[in-house]
Amino acid sequence: MARGGTSSTEEQADTVDPSEPIPAESALLSYGGLKLGMSSAELSQVYNAPEGRGKDFDRIIAPYDAVAQHFITFDAKPGEPQRRLIAAFYRDKLYWIVDRREGLSAAQAKAWYDECVKAYGPPLRESVPGAQWSWEQAGGVKLTFTQDNASETAMNANVVLVHQPTQTAAHDYLAKWEEAHPQEGKPAE
Repeated sequence: MARGGTSSTEEQADTVDPSEPIPAESALLSYGGLKLGMSSAELSQVYNAPEGRGKDFDRIIAPYDAVAQHFITFDAKPGEPQRRLIAAFYRDKLYWIVDRREGLSAAQAKAWYDECVKAYGPPLRESVPGAQWSWEQAGGVKLTFTQDNASETAMNANVVLVHQPTQTAAHDYLAKWEEAHPQEGKPAE
C-alpha cells in the first residue's frame, strides 16, 4: 500500500468493516456545517482550500490509504480564540470531528456550550462536573464538549463528534497500516 492518494480496490479489501454503519439521519450527526458520513469532496465544498489555503484558514491533508485526516487551522483574529478543526475519514466517510479552541474566556466557553445545548438538547451526562458533557445516540454516535477551567480569561475547550464503530475500524486499519509501513511514521490519532 502506498501512502497518499486514494486507495485502490485491493487496498480497500484490506480495510476493516465498522460493526455498525453511520446512521442516516439525526441532529447529532451534524456539527459546524459538517456531517458524519460525508465525503472528503463534500468537506472541500465547506472548507474549499485550493493548494491548501482557503478564506481565513489553511487545510492540510494527511492520507494513510483508507484513512485521511484533514487539519484545518483558522487564521488568528484579535480577541478571538485560536481555532483548529480536525476531520478524519475512513474509506472516504467522515467519522470523527474535533473542534479545538484555545484562549477562550469563560463567557465564550459558556456561549459555545450553550450552542451545543441549543442544537442537541440537554446533555445526556456530565462526565466531569463543570468541565465535560456528552450527548449520545444509538448506533455509536457521541458528541463530547470539554473545557479545561484553567482560567476565566484563557481557557481551552473542544468538541469531539465521533461515530465510534467507524473509529474502531479505522484504528484497527491504522494498526495494520503502521505494521506494514514502519518507515512512514505514525499517523495522528
